[in-house]
Amino acid sequence: SDRINSILVPQTFMDFTNKSFRDFKPKGSSRLIVLVENPYSDVFQNFLKDNGYELSTGRLIGGEIASMIRSLITAVAAIGFLIVLLSVLVFVLNFQLIVSKSSRDIGLMMQLGYKQNQIAQILKKHLLSIFGIVLLLTIVFFTITRYFIVTWFAQQGMTLGNIHWVVFVAALLFSALFVFINFSTIQKSIKKLS
Repeated sequence: SDRINSILVPQTFMDFTNKSFRDFKPKGSSRLIVLVENPYSDVFQNFLKDNGYELSTGRLIGGEIASMIRSLITAVAAIGFLIVLLSVLVFVLNFQLIVSKSSRDIGLMMQLGYKQNQIAQILKKHLLSIFGIVLLLTIVFFTITRYFIVTWFAQQGMTLGNIHWVVFVAALLFSALFVFINFSTIQKSIKKLS
């Protein structure tokens, strides 16, 4: 806690007052002030639980910070999710625009004997190259940013764990869904022109 509800006096004063005014038997200590790095750590919480100790949680340093960080992470995650949805929409609209702008050329190619699948394959390869570049840049940016964040937290005395495997699975599933949605959009747009 960042407060001590006591008055600190010299030991000689305590000895004098205990000798002069004592009408009770000494009971021993009933409270203990402990300085720990993280009062919310699992190791410290388990130690308290195993020994039957209680923690005065009033105004613990770090409690407000922990709840603020949780709120901040939730807000950033929500904003990130919206940005991801908008990026999917931008990619879909981009390729619909490419198809609509190239409708005359696509029509000419079909008249020359090109099939819908051949034209769609060209657009799909273009999509995969753009998506691959964006994905690669994202991974590089994420790795560099995470390195600096982990280093900064380590300097503050906090350790961040490794990236959970669920994050990698979610990224793969999202990438597959993203490619599938764009491929089907390209295919539908080409079919409309034929």
